[in-house]
Amino acid sequence: MEVITPSIIPLKLRHLEAPNWAIGLIITTLPGFLNMTVCPWVSYTSDRHRGPWGRRIPFILWSLPFLTLFLLMLGFSSQIGHGLHSLLPAAWGFTPASVTVICIGVFMVGFQFFNMFVASVFWYLFNDVVPHALLGRFLGLFRIVTGLSGMLYNFFIFKHAETHMTEIFVAISVLYAVGMGMMCLKVK
Repeated sequence: MEVITPSIIPLKLRHLEAPNWAIGLIITTLPGFLNMTVCPWVSYTSDRHRGPWGRRIPFILWSLPFLTLFLLMLGFSSQIGHGLHSLLPAAWGFTPASVTVICIGVFMVGFQFFNMFVASVFWYLFNDVVPHALLGRFLGLFRIVTGLSGMLYNFFIFKHAETHMTEIFVAISVLYAVGMGMMCLKVK
């Protein structure tokens, strides 16, 4: 997922003729600000949390529905943008493309905010549940699997990003919700 939004969203924004400053703001500046402000708090809080689900999993489970919802809304941003544009008074002068760019910006901030909960505790989960003697092997295999999945995404899916953005985001949302949900329920 860390590959998908930064690779597809700029294509969509360029298609909507968004200015470069808006693309930079949406793709790098706002997520960087959230990373700087949200991640330290989440990391600190998860280190001190004790509960029946462990230290990390509650943070992932709590953010999972919101994260997948914002991923879905990113996928349907064109439809949502056009729908909102039809509700706005014509005197305001917004085009359907500009409303869609604003929607993408809002949805990206929401997605990134909830993704910070997952991204900041996901890596600490390994240290909590993988035996210390196997941690190096596990992380090596994890990197191999993530590298292969990135390669498969770039080879098979990315070429369809401009024409099938909605379908890609729906599939990724479902895959992410099922995969992370099962991980949270099965990992102890």
